[in-house]
Amino acid sequence: MRSTKTAAKIPTSLARPQPVNEGRALAQPKQLLPANRALLQRQTAPSAPSAQPAVPQTQPQRQPAEQIPYRLAPSFQRARLSEQNVTQAIGRFGRTPVANELLGWLQARHIAVSIVFVARSTDLPEQTNEPALGTFEPTNRGQSQYSVFVVGGATTTVAQRNPSGSTSFVDTFVNADPESIARTIFHELLHVWFINRFPSSPIPTGHTAELNPPNITPWGTIYNEENYDPHFLAKLREYDAQTAPPQNH
Repeated sequence: MRSTKTAAKIPTSLARPQPVNEGRALAQPKQLLPANRALLQRQTAPSAPSAQPAVPQTQPQRQPAEQIPYRLAPSFQRARLSEQNVTQAIGRFGRTPVANELLGWLQARHIAVSIVFVARSTDLPEQTNEPALGTFEPTNRGQSQYSVFVVGGATTTVAQRNPSGSTSFVDTFVNADPESIARTIFHELLHVWFINRFPSSPIPTGHTAELNPPNITPWGTIYNEENYDPHFLAKLREYDAQTAPPQNH
């Protein structure tokens, strides 16, 4: 700390003249105190690059068909089936371009569609002699609201070891395969689109009642074509192509 005292003034007559030494080295710079040296180093040191704010990861935008409304029927809830299983199926169905094409066509005409998941075929609104995986209501064209009903459960046979050591086979009710559920959702939505798009078709709903279930093979799905309207069958094949697993070459 600098002193506040004033230095005594030396008379001019007593001041000793300083010899001039032109060869004398220049005065050395003053030594910095440690505190000042540290401050200078901080001021002259290159500053570290400032951390960039983290860019939030944007979620892929969901397609309209992925957001189709749905509800779980009481039979579905009583069977304690998995809601996550059916939402996975909706996602698989909803990411296909053909599903969004059909739903977009309906929405442009102010036709709303929702899904109702039931547990078993016997829980569907209308029953036939053959077990079904889905249906839709109402069945006439020109309505503003349609519901498609889709079965969310399936019966499978499992082996069970008996206390005697023998094996027996029992039926167990489980969640249906999400891929199968997704295919049924599309099939029923296709009905709704078809009856409104092609009201004059000789096959009013898109396929006949004598339809056999398609034969799904690793090489593609085989349909008995004579029982389908060509427009209905073409959309089924579009869906098959868009959900087919990639081929290994």
